[in-house]
Amino acid sequence: MQIKTKVTRQIKLGAPRFTRAEMREIGDSVRDEEVKRIGQALKADLTPAAPLAVHQYIRKDGTPGRRRGYAIDKQRKKGTNKRDWKWSGDMLDSLKTTVSDPTRAVIKFASGQAKKAVIRDAKDDMFGLSKRGEVSGGTIAKRYLPRALKRANPK
Repeated sequence: MQIKTKVTRQIKLGAPRFTRAEMREIGDSVRDEEVKRIGQALKADLTPAAPLAVHQYIRKDGTPGRRRGYAIDKQRKKGTNKRDWKWSGDMLDSLKTTVSDPTRAVIKFASGQAKKAVIRDAKDDMFGLSKRGEVSGGTIAKRYLPRALKRANPK
């Protein structure tokens, strides 16, 4: 039996007859792997994300203005300008796994961070289910699959 995955704005994992605790463990392993991947500045297809762009402001008279912005500040404070969604850590820390029923684990951002995540994801497609996440969740799911099948077919 194969576990079906569907990626929309949230990562959803579905399988028959896992318990809530098992589904939470599967979702948490996928979330942890995806947080590691984003921290390494890799997109969902495991290609490197583009570095943050430095904006040069041009004055009305045509002379270059002062350069400021997120990329420069991050370079100064963190020593890198890679797109890894880490500045204060609140973006990736707000990524949580919720289990509404035993057939689905949803990995999503807290409501306060969801809008920022959508804006950041539009610039560089970082949030999604990668092969690493699938393998991580699949490994945990295979451990529980015999018990889940017995619960589905208790003969």
